[in-house]
Amino acid sequence: MAVQYSSDLYTTHQEFFTIFMQSKLGRRMVRIFPPMSTCFAIRVTDGDDVPWIIQIESNCLTHVDTQGPKPLCTFVMDMETLVEVAGGYRNPQQAYYEFLIELEGDVEESMRIALLMEAFFKRHPFCG
Repeated sequence: MAVQYSSDLYTTHQEFFTIFMQSKLGRRMVRIFPPMSTCFAIRVTDGDDVPWIIQIESNCLTHVDTQGPKPLCTFVMDMETLVEVAGGYRNPQQAYYEFLIELEGDVEESMRIALLMEAFFKRHPFCG
C-alpha cells in the first residue's frame, strides 16, 4: 500500500521520533493490554540509519532517544513501511511476513511488542 508522506525522508523520520513519539512520553500507550515493560529499537534504513531506542514500562512510553538502555530487539525497516505501520495502515506482523521489516534479537519479544504497537498506532496514528 503506497502511503503519501513527506518527500524529505529525513524530516519525516526526525518528526516521528523527536516530535510524535516524544509527545507520548509518560502516557499509557493502550489500556487493554496486560502491563508490559520492555525496551526495543527501530532502525530506519533510508533515514539516518541510527537505531532509536524506545522503552516501555507498565505500558507507558518512558524513553525515546538514540541513546539509552540496551534493546531486547530491533525492528529494521524503510521509512515508507514505518509510516504505514505508524499510521495504522499496515499491521506490523503482516509487514514482517512480507519481508518489509527485519527483526534483530529476541523474535518472541518483538512479536509481543508488535501487538502493543499495532494497538497504539490504531489509537494514535502518525501522519507523516
